[in-house]
Amino acid sequence: MYRSSSGSQVHSEQPDPQDIFPGPPMRTTGSGEAKSALSAGVARLLMQLLDNLEVKSRAYKNDAIAALFLMNNVHYVQWSVENTPAALKLLGEEWLERHKDAVEDWGAKYHDITWMPLVNMLKADPPGDISRVKV
Repeated sequence: MYRSSSGSQVHSEQPDPQDIFPGPPMRTTGSGEAKSALSAGVARLLMQLLDNLEVKSRAYKNDAIAALFLMNNVHYVQWSVENTPAALKLLGEEWLERHKDAVEDWGAKYHDITWMPLVNMLKADPPGDISRVKV
């Protein structure tokens, strides 16, 4: 899941890599053009990797496990970029923040799927006589 450019709507469709991976303008001269081409290539490669991870997550019948799978793998990609100065310079802070948000979104989805039913059950059916509940 990725946030839209406004940051308010979360959706599972992935946007165009050019929108997510802003780089230097394509019409530069010299090494700037090579850096831009490299940045675009790395962006496309990572976008394909994330697409493949999302497809693989659909193999899980349990939505909680699919969310955990995506949270873990997107976090690894995000962490790898964050801890590789060259990759961070190519992709930029905006890319990093967007993917940190995606990791948080998958974590929230996992939390909601696994823990919220239990919390709701406890809220809906409190014991009548609390003294009878054994701990």
